[in-house]
Amino acid sequence: MRQAIRSHQVDDPGNRRLKHQQRHLVQLLVQHPPATGPTPAYFQEVHALYEQLVPHSLPKMRYDWGVFHENHGHDSQAQTIYQQGLKTHPTYVAFYRGLARLALEQQQWHTAQHWIQQALEQGPMTPTDQCLLQALLGRMHWEGFGNAAAAQQAYVQALAAVPHHFSSLTALGKLLVATGTDGWQQMALYYEQALAATPLKSRIYWHWGRFLEQHQLEAALLLYQHAQKVCGNLIFEEKIAQLQRQ
Repeated sequence: MRQAIRSHQVDDPGNRRLKHQQRHLVQLLVQHPPATGPTPAYFQEVHALYEQLVPHSLPKMRYDWGVFHENHGHDSQAQTIYQQGLKTHPTYVAFYRGLARLALEQQQWHTAQHWIQQALEQGPMTPTDQCLLQALLGRMHWEGFGNAAAAQQAYVQALAAVPHHFSSLTALGKLLVATGTDGWQQMALYYEQALAATPLKSRIYWHWGRFLEQHQLEAALLLYQHAQKVCGNLIFEEKIAQLQRQ
């Protein structure tokens, strides 16, 4: 969210006051609040800036405002922000996604299904939007309705849109392992697709290795050894040494 804020453009570029407020908001969001969480004063200041900037900005800022509330446990405020956003931008998929996410957190499975379906009916969308919606759909099918086949299909579609989406890789791996003894082997296909889709090879190998460690240590060691040859990253040397000591 913090990086996304930097790219927002206020509709009136000549309005110096709004630009100053926008820069101030960015500065606040990149601060590191205390370990116990942001103070009430910090929250109130960020909230006030969002409230002033949102009417003059793209819908992405309104969505980020809702996410800010979600991240601080203010679900009802986030829900109101997303619903208000749909009134002015009814085709902005992220608002539907936010409402679906809130419903999932509250275990309101049918409500989540409603919002996901509404989002899918908005027509063509970006691969990222497709991925995130399918990931929510997979979670709904598995956690809410216990439908492993539908959940697997949704996660596969999420990865077809964005092959290196780590949350979907993790969720699909857990699902396959839970429903079949060779799930860790099936995941090789999806991790290989992720490797082919992104230059972040080290991160994919690390994520894959951590997954294998939970199910097949020997396979994890072989993967880390291969990753070390391909990437030459010190972190793999340390992991190899750690596994060899076990």
